[in-house]
Amino acid sequence: MNLPVFLVLILLFNSACAAAGIVFKVDISKIEINGNIPDNIKVNIFDGSELRTIEPSSGRFWAMHGISSGYYGAIFFTQKDFYPETVIFRIGDKPVDINVVPFKKLEDPRKGILIGVVYKPVIGGKLRRYKGIFKTFKDENINFVKDSTYYTARTDGNGVFVILLERGEYTVTINNKIIDKVVVEPGKTTIKNIQKGLVLID
Repeated sequence: MNLPVFLVLILLFNSACAAAGIVFKVDISKIEINGNIPDNIKVNIFDGSELRTIEPSSGRFWAMHGISSGYYGAIFFTQKDFYPETVIFRIGDKPVDINVVPFKKLEDPRKGILIGVVYKPVIGGKLRRYKGIFKTFKDENINFVKDSTYYTARTDGNGVFVILLERGEYTVTINNKIIDKVVVEPGKTTIKNIQKGLVLID
């Protein structure tokens, strides 16, 4: 199912994670992302083909996002021993300001988090280069297998999943197809985006 067509969607993942007050502000324009952010938070930008991690400096970060107008991207804000926050955004003609709320601390720091988006990217273009997320997939079940035990996460309406797991290596499967292996570390967030299909523009 396609994401709703509006300029930006803030996904404050897991409403229980949202406490009162605002920690930092993010600005998204047609070409860049920037904002005020504590230096101990990592900014992970996904453009449909590459996941980049931006390290803030002196309370600020800046990056070119490379996403074509009309398509989507994702930002994962991560911090050790805290639940992550996720923003799904669409590039339009006007810049957008986003307020991100405080993170919620993990109840059990011996576990780690797997988070990601199930998506279909767009690439190509001879006269104009295209890059971004064309659509995401809701209600997809993703299985994580360790020692013959299955753990399942389900994507929400915006194609994002999250699951809290014990430390160790897991095999990732979707629709009975093995996607990859991931390692979960205590107190850390691992991002695993899962591609499903492709839109190729000549």
